Amino acid sequence: MSYQEVQNVIEGKPLGDVPIIPEHDAQGLACDIKVLSDLSQQLRHERLRNGALSLDSPQLKFELDEKGLPLDCSEYAVLDSHRMIEEVGPH
Repeated sequence: MSYQEVQNVIEGKPLGDVPIIPEHDAQGLACDIKVLSDLSQQLRHERLRNGALSLDSPQLKFELDEKGLPLDCSEYAVLDSHRMIEEVGPH
């Protein structure tokens, strides 16, 4: 799944056409994503409450032409799905 697909589930949107293996269903997967999102928010809140630093800084994203030269620059949007993976992913 992409970060945007996970973000859509976090925002309450339907999972859509994401391929799912037969052992799982879309509703169960969406439920698991929401549980992990809630857990990651609680963990992040607890870390910050206990004195952890938040080092979020703007990240830039570049659009390149076919030769690899920059055409445009914009700020990279950090989604809740990114934060969730950072918080509950493998350490």
